[in-house]
Amino acid sequence: MVLLGLAFLLGACSTAPPKYMPQAVQTALGPVDAIVVATQDTPNVTITRTNPSGIGGFAGIIVGGVADTVRSVNAHAEAKPIAASLQGFDFRTELLAAITPRIENLPRVRITVRPVDTVGTVAAAKALYDDSTASAVLFIVVRYSLVSGDLVLSAVARLFPKAPDLLRFRPAPDSNPVATGNAIYTNIFKVEKPLVTPANIRPKLIEAMNDLAAQLAVDLNTTR
Repeated sequence: MVLLGLAFLLGACSTAPPKYMPQAVQTALGPVDAIVVATQDTPNVTITRTNPSGIGGFAGIIVGGVADTVRSVNAHAEAKPIAASLQGFDFRTELLAAITPRIENLPRVRITVRPVDTVGTVAAAKALYDDSTASAVLFIVVRYSLVSGDLVLSAVARLFPKAPDLLRFRPAPDSNPVATGNAIYTNIFKVEKPLVTPANIRPKLIEAMNDLAAQLAVDLNTTR
């Protein structure tokens, strides 16, 4: 099993406009290998930054910074019992259970999910790409966070071509086959579940995974 990380796939383009899958790409696609990357055992904890009203300039920055520091400390304290309630929860297994049946049964795209473990190197990603005999390899990188008490589950999906007929669709060809410029499909997905608690984090996380899988399946099966 190969370990795979996030940064090489997220890159600097995680907020860039999506690159949808045109009909020409769908028509040229043969079988696709999908690799779901999930590296977290516990959620990231962040806050929505303060923008103090009526206070401008440097003073506003100081006031907002002090308030955010206090809120961040409180957010981490409040997240501890939530994280504790996730002990024994297999995030990766549950995520695969949500995504696999959704994307392996699409009418327009033939996808097989290939389970892998996780390490953060470009070499590992390239090895997975090289080992695939499919026409293209779809990497789906999933992260989850607690943001000011709400659960946020997000994913970046990128499709990298292997078949010669697909190489012409690369927007910015690069010698590294898993460079983001080679992706012939890119999209970002996000699901938010408000007001999570230690008692409801598990069902809300599973619900968010299913919602994310549904978004991904619809998008992969849509032509534009």
